[in-house]
Amino acid sequence: MSRQEMNSILITGSSLETRLEKASQIVKKYKLDINKFSPDILIVKSEKLVGIEEIRKIKSYIFKKAFQSKIKVVILLQAETMTLQAQNSFLKTLEEPAANSLIILLSPGKDLLLETIQSRCQLINLKPKKIEPKKDNQPMGKIFKNIIKAKLGERLKLIEPHSLNREEGISFCLNMINYLRNNKNDFSNRKRLKYLKEFEKSLKFLNYNLNVKLVLDNLVISL
Repeated sequence: MSRQEMNSILITGSSLETRLEKASQIVKKYKLDINKFSPDILIVKSEKLVGIEEIRKIKSYIFKKAFQSKIKVVILLQAETMTLQAQNSFLKTLEEPAANSLIILLSPGKDLLLETIQSRCQLINLKPKKIEPKKDNQPMGKIFKNIIKAKLGERLKLIEPHSLNREEGISFCLNMINYLRNNKNDFSNRKRLKYLKEFEKSLKFLNYNLNVKLVLDNLVISL
């Protein structure tokens, strides 16, 4: 089966709202609307881990005949919340999908799922909104040095203004990355590369739409 014919789609990147909008556009091709009740659409959302029991329910649903449409659709809003056991259990369904079925997995990043899951899905990666670093009245070097010199409690207070929203957090990380790349003499090469790695990792997490405060708090703790 070619990738174009795959019954399973993995949508990654951008925000959850944007990923869901993309899923909605795909489903509309089959004359279905995710915003209206239909016995032929199952949307799985969970605030906790998705285990094997939930996967069994999905399997039971997807293999039943469609009622009103020509296709049965399952959308996992947060596919990354599937446990390892659940992903392995779900793999068989992706390998041998039900006839006239479509499974859409939404996740901030493909690497949050098993490679075997990824390989059995058509991948659609949505680019995040591009955010440019902001100019700050206070030099980046001074801000950064204040953070690394501070004790843990003070570090968490210093990072608060940059944790107000995603755009502020991304801009802060971009500014710090630019500073560390362009000021090679401020720290030893080993320390500078360590700091760069932490900021680049945090930037990736922010683009994956993870909690801004949690990401930046963990960042300053790790420095």
